[in-house]
Amino acid sequence: MRIFFMIIALFCAKTLFSQQSEVLFNDDFNSNKNNWKISHTTLRLSEVVGGKLVDYLGKEGVQRVNLTHADFDDSCDYVIRFSLANLNNETGYKYPIYSKYHGKLTKRWVTTPQWGFTWGFKDWDNYNAIVLQKAPHSVGVGEFGYKAYSMVNGIEICEDGWQEDPTAFLKGNTAYYDFVIRKKNDGFLVLLDLGSEEKHLAHMKCNTEWLGDYVGPFIGAGAQISLDYIKIEKPQKPGNINNFNLSMKQINSLCNSISDTIKGNNPESYLSVKANLNGTRTLMFSANDISELEGEEREYGLKMHKKIFELIFQTVNDALDTPVKGEDLISALQSKNITNLEFDTKGHSHSYTWDEIL
Repeated sequence: MRIFFMIIALFCAKTLFSQQSEVLFNDDFNSNKNNWKISHTTLRLSEVVGGKLVDYLGKEGVQRVNLTHADFDDSCDYVIRFSLANLNNETGYKYPIYSKYHGKLTKRWVTTPQWGFTWGFKDWDNYNAIVLQKAPHSVGVGEFGYKAYSMVNGIEICEDGWQEDPTAFLKGNTAYYDFVIRKKNDGFLVLLDLGSEEKHLAHMKCNTEWLGDYVGPFIGAGAQISLDYIKIEKPQKPGNINNFNLSMKQINSLCNSISDTIKGNNPESYLSVKANLNGTRTLMFSANDISELEGEEREYGLKMHKKIFELIFQTVNDALDTPVKGEDLISALQSKNITNLEFDTKGHSHSYTWDEIL
C-alpha cells in the first residue's frame, strides 16, 4: 500500500467539524458595488452581467488582473472562496488575440490561454496567484496544468512548479470550479471544493503575507474569465480546547474518508470503529488484500496506525484551527470508549495500546 495516497486525501478531506465564521468580504455580482473594472473595447471587454463578472483580454503577450479593494486584518487566518471559469477554453477552438503593427491591429489566435486568481495584490512585483492553463496536448476534459506562486519584490517564489492532476478538473474545460484558499500560519492551502470533499491543489509555505489590499481574477491573453462569486471569511476559533470532544459521527466520518481513499488501491482495506461484545470499541485497520507482509505484520500495522493517527490529528487541527494536542485527541477517542487499536490481515489480528501510538 502506498501511504502517500492517504496523506493527500486526508489533507483534502471536507471539513467535518462545524465552525462559525465572520464574513470579511462578499460579492455575488448582482451589481458592481465593489467597482470592478468595466471596459468595452476590442482588446478588453469586461462587465458585470447576469450575476457574474465576465472579462475578456485580447492583447497579445500580456496578462491583466481585474481587482477590487478588500481591506481587513490579514494577520489572522482567513478563507477565500470563489467560483471561476474560463469561457475561452474549449478543446479544438481558437480565440482571437491582437497586436498593433504600424498602428493597425493584427489578429492572431491562441488555443490555451492562461487564467486564474490573485489575492494580496499590491503590484506586478508583489502578489499571490493560482494560474491555470489547458495542457497543450489536451484532447478531452480537465487536462489542466496549474501553478500556485507568490511574487515578492519581483521574484517569483513557487515551490512545486507547474502541476497536472487528471482527477481534479472533471466538470468540463469551460465549467465553473469552486476554489478555496485557506491562509494558515505556515502558508496557503489552495483547494477545489468538490462538494463532498476539498481536493488539494497546492500548499504554499513560502509566503503568508497579504502583500497588497486587492483581490480578483487573473486574465491571460485570449482568456474570457467568468467569476460567479467571491467570499472572504475569518474562521472563529473554538472557545475552550480543554473540553475538546469528538462525536461518533465525526469519528466515523474520518474513518470513512480514509477508507474511501484506501479502497482506490486496496479494495478490501478499510478503517472503522468496531463494537466489541464487552461494550468497548476498537479502532480497526483491516488490510486483508495485503499478502507480502509475512512476519512483519505487527510492525507494519503499528506504523500504519501511527500514520493514520497523525493524519487524523492534522485533519482535526486544520479543521478547528486550534492547537489540540495528541493527548487531547486520544482522550476524545477514549471518551467514546475506543480503548485500543487493531490491525487485521489474512486472518491474523494484532492489537495495540494508545501508549504505543504516542
